[in-house]
Amino acid sequence: MLKLIQHLVVSENGPLPEITDCLYAYIMAGNGVFLKAKREGLHILIPVSSSKIVGLPTLIPYVSLSRRVPKNLLLSFWCKRHPLNINN
Repeated sequence: MLKLIQHLVVSENGPLPEITDCLYAYIMAGNGVFLKAKREGLHILIPVSSSKIVGLPTLIPYVSLSRRVPKNLLLSFWCKRHPLNINN
């Protein structure tokens, strides 16, 4: 059965958990909860909630795109996500 969302915990000494047969996964780490998604051309790990969780390793967010995205689309997304941090 296809599961749309997974809920995972990053292991202390292991690699980042793989997501299979789902759209995305929430991953609990030492510095909060992250959303991980992977599809053709896009691979992301972004924070959705920050908190200190003792005993788990921290994660570093990333976005990996296989093609270039127009600057105006990126700026539009960034301004909606961080409305107080508008810079050129």
